[in-house]
Amino acid sequence: MEEKENQKKIRNEIIKTPKKPEPNELIILNPRLGIRKEQKIQELIDTITELGYEWDRKRQRFYNKEISMAVRTQGLDIFDPELFKRTHKIWSNPNFISGARLRQTYIPKIFILLVIDILAGWIFLSTKIWVLSLVTLIMSLIIVQRIAHKRIHLMDRNQLK
Repeated sequence: MEEKENQKKIRNEIIKTPKKPEPNELIILNPRLGIRKEQKIQELIDTITELGYEWDRKRQRFYNKEISMAVRTQGLDIFDPELFKRTHKIWSNPNFISGARLRQTYIPKIFILLVIDILAGWIFLSTKIWVLSLVTLIMSLIIVQRIAHKRIHLMDRNQLK
């Protein structure tokens, strides 16, 4: 009984331990990495971990706590070390983060309200108020999208090269 509990504890410790995955592990998770040499895959893993990403064995992805960004193994085949460094520079830019969070937070909520308004608003509201609510929601959707877009594109392109 105690032995099984010890094995569970050891297994949980292994899962929680932020360790670099082996190139073979990544090839199993993403077969498209198989066309690369193991050395190139190891260079990519080293670059990713140098930039502050930790291997999340349970979810099988790299995760960076500082910028709250995860990189799944399915997308690793498009990166080489230099491209990943440039991409990380974009992801870690405060303007990109605030613009992306703005999109992720408000646009789905406004869109849901718009759908509800289209489907049920005409039943419960007078025509003038219903049309005004539709226009308001559409305008707020456009405004939030533009603000998020501007924040993302405020980044200095010369800095990213």
